[in-house]
Amino acid sequence: MFTKTKLLRVALPFLLAASVLTVGTPSASAAPPTDGWYGCNSGSYVGSSSASGRYQIVSGSVTQSNNCSGAVIIATGVITIANAFVGSQLTSVVIPNTVTTIGMSAFDYTFSLTSVTFESGSQLTSIGMFAFYASDMISLTIPNSVTSIGSAAFYGLSSLTSLTIPDSVTTLGNSAFGNTTSLTQYTYCGTSLTQTTLNNAGLTGKTRISVCSIAGLSSAFSSASSYDGRFTVQVANYDSAFTYAVTSSVGQVSINSTGLITVTGLRPDQSVTVTMTTSRSGYDTTTASVTGRSQVAPMLPGTKPVVTTTASAITCTIGSYSATPTSSAFSLFVDGKHVSTIFSALGEYLPDWIIPWATSSTITRTATLTSATWTMSDAYKGKSITCATLAYSKNAIGFTASQVMVAR
Repeated sequence: MFTKTKLLRVALPFLLAASVLTVGTPSASAAPPTDGWYGCNSGSYVGSSSASGRYQIVSGSVTQSNNCSGAVIIATGVITIANAFVGSQLTSVVIPNTVTTIGMSAFDYTFSLTSVTFESGSQLTSIGMFAFYASDMISLTIPNSVTSIGSAAFYGLSSLTSLTIPDSVTTLGNSAFGNTTSLTQYTYCGTSLTQTTLNNAGLTGKTRISVCSIAGLSSAFSSASSYDGRFTVQVANYDSAFTYAVTSSVGQVSINSTGLITVTGLRPDQSVTVTMTTSRSGYDTTTASVTGRSQVAPMLPGTKPVVTTTASAITCTIGSYSATPTSSAFSLFVDGKHVSTIFSALGEYLPDWIIPWATSSTITRTATLTSATWTMSDAYKGKSITCATLAYSKNAIGFTASQVMVAR
């Protein structure tokens, strides 16, 4: 049978030899409090008097108290809490985030202590042997900064019904949660503590809940698209301890070892939705999605088309564009009036304007991807001939034109 006396007799010589408490460096946001006595219920400095209802701070450590009761506030800047409140009639205590160590028997035999609040941003790493022995907490969530919990640290919490142990804990002493008679289940998602260690800590026969959630995946993406039919998504909070499965609404998708998701095989300006599912033993399976689209390469003209004439024909040869056209359109203007437009695809053309020198009997035209040719009647001679080209590729277009005078 476990007794505190037996545990002390066997373990205490080793603990004292190996676990000398050291006052660490305080956080940059809070300097150590002034040495002296502080009001138990206010956490404020009250001078050097050790009157009732006060606790003492020396070099950043709470070393002793005098009849503290009710709601106790530990002053910000405290780094260590020694065995200062043994047997006190506390009902609640607020632990500032500057505390890194709660020492052996710090709140031992505080039978009325029902609430312990750890401030946000906790730096607490160690909870010592018998630290909260025989207190009366109902719910306990240990901060995820804690790495070590000593033997019998929370022994005898007979009212405890809810317990969460973070995966940061790598050392857990025997009977740390022993004799927690009301506790039927607990939550632990980590892998550092074996089931044997958990059982030895006093959790034998209690149901282990090993499903923990991951937050923030839906807002953890940064995405980009490119002109070559690609869309990439970076998982900002990527953790290789998880398994990532990705799918995309179109194209082919993959994820690499740094969390970069790549979708290939997209058309220009094509919308795609990437869905990512994360899984890990002991954690919720979580799904999140992001939608984007591939970019369209601009069709910027580099050189203008070249217009040449012969006695019987006008030829317009396309200039250069920043991308290779997949189809082209050629428009012919005579003295500023539109005569004809020819498309390279299938030789299609728009209806010609009805003007004296542009009739079905006087205009014939042919076109390829790079040039178009019109027959030239005598009516064109001495006039200004303009050829405009419109190049098309992957949903992008570019336009440019050239002009010549036809000799008489």
